[in-house]
Amino acid sequence: MHKYFFLVLLKILIKNYIEKINELQADMLFQNIPLTAELLKSFLKNGCVKTTFTLNDLFSEYLAIVEKRLKNGEIKKITFNRYKQVTTEFLTANKLSSDLPAEQIDYSHFLRYQNYLNGIMQPSSSAGHLKKIKTIFKYAFECGRIKTYPATSLKIDRGEKDTVRYLTPAELAKIENYDFKNDKLRRVADLFIFCSYTGLSYSDLKELTPEDFEFEGTSCFLQKKRVKTGVEFVTLLLPKSKLIAAKYSFQLPIISNTKYNEYLKDIQDLCNIR
Repeated sequence: MHKYFFLVLLKILIKNYIEKINELQADMLFQNIPLTAELLKSFLKNGCVKTTFTLNDLFSEYLAIVEKRLKNGEIKKITFNRYKQVTTEFLTANKLSSDLPAEQIDYSHFLRYQNYLNGIMQPSSSAGHLKKIKTIFKYAFECGRIKTYPATSLKIDRGEKDTVRYLTPAELAKIENYDFKNDKLRRVADLFIFCSYTGLSYSDLKELTPEDFEFEGTSCFLQKKRVKTGVEFVTLLLPKSKLIAAKYSFQLPIISNTKYNEYLKDIQDLCNIR
């Protein structure tokens, strides 16, 4: 008897929800509001369609998309955190409330944000932040959340590209043969030499595990995807890179990229490399 009563009650609740969703669809069609999962949830929670799309709505909606990409392994945690950072910076630079309708953002807000970034970071970093905030507002425009795209005319200055200077064989040999008294510097030097002989970036190096080292006879090679591009690569370990990997039992002593760069500067000074 109790089971039958529960099933009847459940059937009534489901019917009510379906009716509410049908009402929402009709209401949204009348108001030209896009039918999205977020608006459906808003209706079921508040009993109405929220017509004012605020900056908080925009940022929350887009960050949810980026977070899903993070969980799917499409992007790294640092990329997700960078998107969160730019949404906060954009509000701070313009002294805006997150409750402001997204429709009220115009070109001047992007210029203020650009000036704000240029005052706290290098042009190359500023360009990356601007690109992300532009992407968020372009999403809002293409999804019909806002009527115009306010950053159409914004020019992003990436600054002058630094001239790439390569180490000579003699300079690389200095690092290989230097007697480092500090174990941390020796490990960082080994990581740098490994990268030099494999062509891997440090972000690729950080993702390596012992299982990534494959052996065929006396040869050892790596087959993996680049972190930033997702492009697959295959690289044969030359004798020196193979010796370094074996030195650490193919579990390279990874540290943060920030610390890695700091120690490299110390190594540069000790080895007298410009």
